[in-house]
Amino acid sequence: MIFSRVNHLLFSAGALLHSGAQVQAKWEIEAGRTILSCRKRVLLGASLPALIFMGLNLAIAEGIPERIPILGGSRAYIPVFVTPAMFYGSILIGI
Repeated sequence: MIFSRVNHLLFSAGALLHSGAQVQAKWEIEAGRTILSCRKRVLLGASLPALIFMGLNLAIAEGIPERIPILGGSRAYIPVFVTPAMFYGSILIGI
């Protein structure tokens, strides 16, 4: 008697999870079709990170004049040399 109730509860829970997975799969397919249906959205979504990166790179390169003394010049993004203290210090600051 108890085993039949437990079996029925497990079967009900499995059916509930299965139906929930089906609903989520249908939602994901619908969302994907909505996003991919318009070529302009796909092109914008694919090119937006590259455009932002290029814009920031140009802003940084043009915003810093050559006269400001910076280690390695204004076009360098990392120091010319790295010591172990600098390396471990940057890890600690990052953490």
